[in-house]
Amino acid sequence: MIRVVIPPLRERREDIPALIDHLLPRICERVRGTTVGVSAAAMRWLLTYDWPGNVRELAHVLERAVALAEHDTIVLDDVRTESVAVDGEGDSLAEAARRRATLAEVESAYITRVLEMTDGNKALAARILGIDRRTLYRKIGASDDGG
Repeated sequence: MIRVVIPPLRERREDIPALIDHLLPRICERVRGTTVGVSAAAMRWLLTYDWPGNVRELAHVLERAVALAEHDTIVLDDVRTESVAVDGEGDSLAEAARRRATLAEVESAYITRVLEMTDGNKALAARILGIDRRTLYRKIGASDDGG
């Protein structure tokens, strides 16, 4: 057996622009039908984020950004995730922990936020959330039933 060791994305930041160039057109075609670019501020953020989920997380962030972008360019607000506070702004998870929210409450709030941002488009929301549509419907039903 041959073992191939690939360092984490945070250790090879120089690969991020090439990965974005590779992933973005495919994501744009699938999600929007039109190509978008990346602003300098968004690119700086993408280059400095630690990417604990590696390339899969990068692809997910790009897909979410493309889906939520209101212009032909992905801007900083499009790429920042709810779980990451940038410059001390709006750390939603810290706030949820402070008020001792349950995981179910945090998940429900996030699903609701993504559904609002996608204008109720469940297929797109499910893609952004990284789950299939049936799972999304089940989670929506579970949150409506109080559990």
